[in-house]
Amino acid sequence: MKGLALVVRFLLEVAAIAALVYAGVAVVDPPLGWLLGLGMAAVAAVAWGLFVAPRSRIAVPTPVRFAVEIAVFAAACSGLLAAEQPVLAAGLAIVYVLDRLALWASGAPPFEPTPPNP
Repeated sequence: MKGLALVVRFLLEVAAIAALVYAGVAVVDPPLGWLLGLGMAAVAAVAWGLFVAPRSRIAVPTPVRFAVEIAVFAAACSGLLAAEQPVLAAGLAIVYVLDRLALWASGAPPFEPTPPNP
């Protein structure tokens, strides 16, 4: 079950980034919408890579990592709501919570240990 939950987690990460791009394009007219969407996705991806990813560059306590993760998913769901896609927003949120619970139930740590910075 843990392996499947980790695959779903990766797909959720990709979906959150895609939702941020979609939200920017749907809420603001092009070309500014594309810039907004890509900018939001870039900020989320960089934050994820720095603080949340298994091989993150900056070692932070687990609560901080969890807060960044929640912020990315909350932004993605909020963006979908702003783009008038409540079903997609709810679906993303529900699958995220179910996957988090599945990871917890399978005994997976909240996050993989971050190696110390050199």
